[in-house]
Amino acid sequence: MVGKNQMRLKRVVLVCASAFLFALIASVAMVAQDAKTVLMNTAKAMGAENLKTISISGTGSHAVSIGQNKNPDVTWPVARIKTYTRQMDLDAGRSYVQLVQLQNGADETLNEYISPDSPWNSQYSFWLTPFGFLKGALANNATVSSAKIAGVPYTLVTFAVQNKYKVAGYINEKNLVDRIQTWVDNDVLGDMLSEVWFNEYKDFDGVKFPSLIVEKQAGLTVLTLGVSGVKTNGPVNVTPASATGATSPTNVVQSESVQTDKVADGVYYLEGSTHHSVAVEVSDHIVLIEAPMNGPRSPAIIAEIKKLTPNKPIRFVVHTPHHFDHPG
Repeated sequence: MVGKNQMRLKRVVLVCASAFLFALIASVAMVAQDAKTVLMNTAKAMGAENLKTISISGTGSHAVSIGQNKNPDVTWPVARIKTYTRQMDLDAGRSYVQLVQLQNGADETLNEYISPDSPWNSQYSFWLTPFGFLKGALANNATVSSAKIAGVPYTLVTFAVQNKYKVAGYINEKNLVDRIQTWVDNDVLGDMLSEVWFNEYKDFDGVKFPSLIVEKQAGLTVLTLGVSGVKTNGPVNVTPASATGATSPTNVVQSESVQTDKVADGVYYLEGSTHHSVAVEVSDHIVLIEAPMNGPRSPAIIAEIKKLTPNKPIRFVVHTPHHFDHPG
């Protein structure tokens, strides 16, 4: 009897395990299908099903110095954008942005080319566009879930670029991309939230596109763009004229030098680069005044202090203004 009961129990366990495994596989397949369905419905609603290229134009304002605000509670300094154009080749993952801003009473032209091998802190802006997001989500095994912002329900679609960089998009009840988020490197904030909000969709040249775009970083506005023109599936220029097929090196680490000037007993002025520091020696440690810029400046400063005072650790760092170039 005991043997028969054990056999029955094993059968029950096997049946339950098989049922659970089947349900799990079906659930995973359903989620994947749901993500594709959501994205295809959104692409259809926005007129992006056969979209290859897009060019947009507009005016607005943007931040000229991230991290250089007058105090930590106000937005970054901004300049007026007189003209803004963005051209995108969606299949190639390339774009070109040109804007003319009014800076210090004069026109200043800024250009940026983005390609799939651009550094993430440049490339991310391609994916924070409505159609760049849709292309990326369809190509990168997106997942889908539900989310709410301020009580408003959204379909949340998430994918990873290069299996590394997370991009999340919020699709509203009209099947329009409402908001996209990702994170970029910042010397002070670390993983800094970058998000774009899309408002007041209109019909442009056969597609639905936002007429007002607001981009924020670390919760502060870096771009406000009023879109006045959109052209689709026309010729675009997204490759620099000097490009020959070779890619220039990115993220090259330049060596840093530190020159020391002993200004008093236990007080060292550390020069080099564009920002300087002061090391103050006390009984059993070092107080460092200013730790500016970013790597590799900080390791160079640390190495110099270890040479000067090998047995005293840096215990305190004092930086004067809050600007990002000082505590970087």
